Amino acid sequence: MTAVTHTSDHPDTTSVSGPCTVDSPGGPVWAHDNLSLRFGVTPEAAPDTYSVTITAHGSFAAFSNPITGACYTGHGSVNGWLQYDVSSSTPPDPANLPAQEPGDLGQGAILNQLFGGNASIVGGGHYSYTYTLVDGTKYTQVG
Repeated sequence: MTAVTHTSDHPDTTSVSGPCTVDSPGGPVWAHDNLSLRFGVTPEAAPDTYSVTITAHGSFAAFSNPITGACYTGHGSVNGWLQYDVSSSTPPDPANLPAQEPGDLGQGAILNQLFGGNASIVGGGHYSYTYTLVDGTKYTQVG
């Protein structure tokens, strides 16, 4: 099963605070993203469990360096993925996702919408995102 939604002005976080990052509950914000999010859902062997991979494609606008937290401006493309193991008493339904989500709604909250408000993240959390500046310079976050 797949589902797609979009988000704009999505706060992008890093693990480094600095003079130009902005505090948020998810960590220091260094850029805002405009993303197309594709949710790929695969049922697991255990009942009511799923593997969900969220693939993101879009653009970013940086106001801080994600490595140092120093002031910086730049823009380019972002591509990546985030994987979760999910438990839910209800199966996913693409009709639960609007075409456009608010920028400040996290991917976990959107995932919960997909499962009708019944999703519990029980594992996973692995991710890889690559940011490519217009000049070709790349920055990658992996975890």
